Amino acid sequence: MPYSGTLLDDVAERFIARTQAKTVLDIGAGAGKFGRICARALPAASLTAVEIEPNYVEKFHLWTLYGEVKVQPALQLLDDIEMEVDLVILGDVIEHHRKSEGLDLLHFLVYRSKYILIQYPERYRQNALDGYRSEAHMSVWSLKDFAPFEYAVVTQSPLVLVAVNGYLPGGQPVGEMLV
Repeated sequence: MPYSGTLLDDVAERFIARTQAKTVLDIGAGAGKFGRICARALPAASLTAVEIEPNYVEKFHLWTLYGEVKVQPALQLLDDIEMEVDLVILGDVIEHHRKSEGLDLLHFLVYRSKYILIQYPERYRQNALDGYRSEAHMSVWSLKDFAPFEYAVVTQSPLVLVAVNGYLPGGQPVGEMLV
């Protein structure tokens, strides 16, 4: 079963509300935690989920939380060069990619969004869970990985929450919003 730590949920929800996003892309939706947060914080927003595991879509009824559910690997988004979205959420998912793939994904998304919200665990080992290889942690992340971006961070060990300014116009600086 996918697990996402809850220590920073209040901070994430405040940030999500402050974005005033009209469109949200939740990559690695899992059990739908961030979909539920977005439904509370941005009730009028259009929510799209990307989830690699078809069983999770059924098991967690993701179609009830999101207007659209894309069952595909996150890296398949790189084929959609026309994509634009106000807020992208990578909640406990970036560590499930090889570092080079995660960085490619971030660099792609920064051009196509106003904000990116990333949550990842520090020093938390995880192999496949319940037979799902996609649950294995493949890379270690630290703040130096976000150096090319304008970002703000909140840490409550073992979780790190990073907000990145995307390149689409109209967004406020994340340093003023992630408090």
